[in-house]
This record gives sequence, C-alpha cells and structure tokens, in this order.
Amino acid sequence: MYVNPASFRKQMEVIGKYFEIVSLEKVCKGSICNEKPSCVLTFDDGWNDFYTNAYPVLKKYRYPATVFLPTGYIGSNRMLWTDALARLMVKRKFDAGFLLDYVKDESIRKKLNKKYNRSNLHDLIHLVKTYSIEHNQEIYRNILMENDLMNECNSDFLTWEQIFEMKESGLIHFGSHTSEHVILTSVSVERARAELHHSRELLLNKKLVCSDFIPFCYPNGTNSKVVAEEVKSAGYSCAVTVRRRWNDLSTDIYGLNRIGMHQDVSFSPSMTVLRLGSTPVDNGSG
Repeated sequence: MYVNPASFRKQMEVIGKYFEIVSLEKVCKGSICNEKPSCVLTFDDGWNDFYTNAYPVLKKYRYPATVFLPTGYIGSNRMLWTDALARLMVKRKFDAGFLLDYVKDESIRKKLNKKYNRSNLHDLIHLVKTYSIEHNQEIYRNILMENDLMNECNSDFLTWEQIFEMKESGLIHFGSHTSEHVILTSVSVERARAELHHSRELLLNKKLVCSDFIPFCYPNGTNSKVVAEEVKSAGYSCAVTVRRRWNDLSTDIYGLNRIGMHQDVSFSPSMTVLRLGSTPVDNGSG
C-alpha cells in the first residue's frame, strides 16, 4: 500500500477542506469541539519516506499525525520478511517456485505455481502470511542467507534522529506497532504480551509517549477480543484496526476504524472524495 507524493498533497488539500484535522489523543480523550467533522491522520510501519515525503506536507498545513512504529526495526538495518520476499521476487522475475523449498503446507504450495507480477505480488505475500509467525521468520532467515540479500539490508525505516526531530515539531506523535511487527493473533499469549511490553517500554524510555496516552496499531490490522484485552491490559490507551468504517461514539476505543487511502483508490481529488463518501458508518457491532 502506497501513495505517491503528488497524490498525498492533493489528499491533504481535500481532507483539509472538509474536515478538521486533529490528533488521535484529542479524539480519544473527547477534547474536540469542531464545526466540521474530525479527521485523524495515521501512518503505519515508520517508513523512511514518511519523513522525506509526508512530513514536509504535514508541516506546511500544520496537520498533526500519528506514526506507529515497529520498534525493533527502528534504527536498524533489518527488513521485514515481506520486504525480503518482495525484493527476491523482483530479482527472480516474479517466479515463486523457489518458495517450494521453504513452504511445506500443501494448500499453499499448490498456489505457488501461479504467475505473479508487480500488480499481484501482494497476493503472494498475503498467501505466505497465512503461515505461522515462526514459519515466516524461518523463511525470512533462509531467504536472506541463501539468496545473498544480507548485504542489501539497507533499512527503509525511520531513524531515531528523524523521529526525535519530528516529535519536536509538536505535530507528529508516535505509537506502538509491536516490537517485531508480529501478527498477534498468530502467536501465543505470552509472546503477544512480550511484544506489547517491549515496544511500550522503549517508547516510554525514549520519551516518545507519555504514560497517560500510548496508542497502538494492530499489525496487519488483525485482532481479536483476546488480543484487544491484552493491548488494554498492557497499558495502551487505544488501538486502531484497518476495518474501513467511520467511527462514532459507539466505536470501541480498542477497535478504532480507519479508511485506507492508498494510491489506486485516491489518486485524484475526486477519487479521494469518493473513497471517503462511500465509507459506511460504524454501527457499533464490529
């Protein structure tokens, strides 16, 4: 999911016309009183291009935003396993047959002979994501070692220096995306608790959050009632999903909805308006 810089600038112009851009903290604490509907801007994963492309636009308009960080990757040269897989698929001209050496699940193996390309590469990554986190990490390690990608691990994540600079602006706020970008429904409760704890403590130690408001974003948007309770028990103040709905007063604060504004559905002002206008209202049942 991506948005090119020109489209992002147009999105901000459209959203600012129809909405009052407010911080996530203000919404969650109920401290808003606007004539226009409120809108919160959030960004997942802490990619470096947020600093180079999005941050200058947000500064121009003085729009607040929240960036959710997979804290174990920030300040490192590590790649997410999904990025390692994508890079290797490009090098191998989108032939997924090599994955047969790593994936043992027959239901997945049968689909690896499909023809992939840039436009449907996401389908392959989504397919492999159905494996458990342990299998994904094993695939990741093997891919890096056996395909000489170790030397290509130039981090695409924000640096701590960039993060501190943006925090000083007073516009950009931060939250947790776990430590290792783990899909919490796919691991044990003990592992989930460790992920939540380590990430929260690091954000607190680096003074990127205050204990009275620490937001969380479910990796992959995947959550459950059990996971939501763990997030709450770990000391987080709210949590966002990828469920496409508007939020209202009935929305669970640990299951906040969002509207994804990726390039193919919001590349022009009219498409941005259509994307927003066609989003259903939350009825409190989800």
